[in-house]
Amino acid sequence: GWGHDETFNDRPFVTVTATAALVQFHLLEPRPLDLVITCRFRGGLGPFKRAVAVELNGEPLEPAFISKQLKAYTISATAAQTRSGDNLLTFIPGAEPSPVGEPAPPRLSCHRIDFGSQAVEAAVPLADGRRNFVFLPTGTELGYLLFLEEGSRWLADRVVLRGTDTRLEVLIETDEEGIQPLAVLDRSKNGLRIKTPNQRRVAARLWLRALTDSSDTSGGVLVEGSRLEAPLPVPPEAEATEPATTSAVESANRPNVLIYLIDTLRPSRLGCYGYDRPTSPNIDRFAETASLFENAIGQSSWTKPSTAALFTGMWPPEHRAIGWRDRIPTSVDTLAESLQAAGYQTAGFVANPNVIANFGFAQGFDEYHRKLKRPSNRMNELGFEWLDQHGDEPFLLYLHTIDPHAPYAPPEPYRSQLAPTADQMKPWTPRWKWPEEALPFLSDLYDAEILFSDNSFGEMLEYLRGRDLYDNTVVVLVSDHGEGFREHGKWQHNSRLFSEMLNVVLVVKFPGQEKGQRIAQPVSHLDVMPTVLDILGLPIPEAVEGSSLAAFGGSDNSLPPPVERRVFSHLHLGRGLQMSVYDGDWKLIQWHFPERISNELYNWRQDRGEMEDLAGERPLLTELLAAVISDKVADAEHAPPPEEVAIDAETEAALRALGYLQ
Repeated sequence: GWGHDETFNDRPFVTVTATAALVQFHLLEPRPLDLVITCRFRGGLGPFKRAVAVELNGEPLEPAFISKQLKAYTISATAAQTRSGDNLLTFIPGAEPSPVGEPAPPRLSCHRIDFGSQAVEAAVPLADGRRNFVFLPTGTELGYLLFLEEGSRWLADRVVLRGTDTRLEVLIETDEEGIQPLAVLDRSKNGLRIKTPNQRRVAARLWLRALTDSSDTSGGVLVEGSRLEAPLPVPPEAEATEPATTSAVESANRPNVLIYLIDTLRPSRLGCYGYDRPTSPNIDRFAETASLFENAIGQSSWTKPSTAALFTGMWPPEHRAIGWRDRIPTSVDTLAESLQAAGYQTAGFVANPNVIANFGFAQGFDEYHRKLKRPSNRMNELGFEWLDQHGDEPFLLYLHTIDPHAPYAPPEPYRSQLAPTADQMKPWTPRWKWPEEALPFLSDLYDAEILFSDNSFGEMLEYLRGRDLYDNTVVVLVSDHGEGFREHGKWQHNSRLFSEMLNVVLVVKFPGQEKGQRIAQPVSHLDVMPTVLDILGLPIPEAVEGSSLAAFGGSDNSLPPPVERRVFSHLHLGRGLQMSVYDGDWKLIQWHFPERISNELYNWRQDRGEMEDLAGERPLLTELLAAVISDKVADAEHAPPPEEVAIDAETEAALRALGYLQ
């Protein structure tokens, strides 16, 4: 809720830019506080003083009445209102409309905040990353939040104790064990090595504390060459990680590529993913001789950013196609551009208005056609017609069908097969306010739409076999996102990053593959582009973040060892920013509200529906994964600037019909 650094009259300021602004600070133990806030109001007409509500850890303190002159205001908090560890201070200036003609609304600008009865400069640790040293004045501490691997050791080249009776305490804090002492040093030492007690990978905070029992607190602890070491993982056997396919550069018969995207297809509604209704007989048979990724994760829960991730190998803050009017920047390389440059014939046929040419998705396609709201069997016909002309040359064909998307209107005989009672449902509009009693009917209609899509996909496979193209074609069956049926109180998608909306279908048939594989390790949309390029022997652009999955296409049923990788997702669609990260067994969902940031933590392997939030039980892991997300966002600062385009009337009408624009 704070703006960027500013300077007025040679003083630094930050200004509240939202309805609330947050300050987080750390206390070793609860204690009374006199918060001295040096600030002023800027701009605005009306009263000379304005009230600012102040909360500490969600509890209101006495409001401050701030003037337009820079002054120090003292707000007191009792020990009961503070807590050990992180505390959250919230300023709420209050929103009010700007009078007509006023250049800017009033803003609260803050110069400094002191946590004591007087504004004094407290002793703080000093660090120099270039020379790799840190100095802790007596009475201070440093906490390093990190993942500890099994067999980790904390090392320092030199530790120097200064002052009377100064000592360095080294401790480790975990969610499971709390704080445990590792070592106490009461004399200077060269070459320090301390083994951590963990027997597995765990989120932890490594504490360094400079303490003394003497009244002389002028000393401190100098630590040089501090670092953490862990054993390197044993590299997998080379033969297990080599792609099973022959490089397309060396092959005269280069594989074709079919990307068949079924919009809004939730993996848990397919038989091959464990569903008990007969929604997907053709997909199930296809998966028997293909590589099925059991834990495929989308980069967002709506079409544009997730499909852009698939074609660029970049997560949304990197490829920039995040909002309604955003497009993939022309400077970003796409999968189609790579194949087009390699001599492939490229064509795309899309039924969803979010992935039309105007939004940058036509980059690299020789032909790209928007066929909005056209059913999958008609989309197939367009693909067949194009393949009749270009199937004898290496090709990339992208078919984006949309049957399972709301409003769920499956044709016969699929409606009668899986939704025979749907006519009993009372009509209700708008769709995003369907009553809960409509759930069984809508769920059945959704299943029937999947059965219709499954039949169309089967027809596409039969066409490829009939043209003798199937064996030499990389077939990527994928969905852009899932669909919610009130598991977390919401219908449809594009509002949450929970599994029902975020998890996707990913089944890949590699050239010449005869035996099916089931892969449990988490993968994502980002992996599709590097996988295809790897199979074809084409270079992978440096900006691609995903990893090739070609090693999972072997025909001898041998799989490489699983590689745990973090998977990030992103949603920013007018309802506030949400981001998530998968790390090992854990998934963190971060919510950005105007007045606060909220984190939810789930053990996604044990809690597939993500119903039990464990953030309160594992605060260190929660904080660490939140920092991982922050680092990921910071890495995207070099991304190209966003590009916005105008939305034509036909596209806007199509978006409204699909429920995207309300």
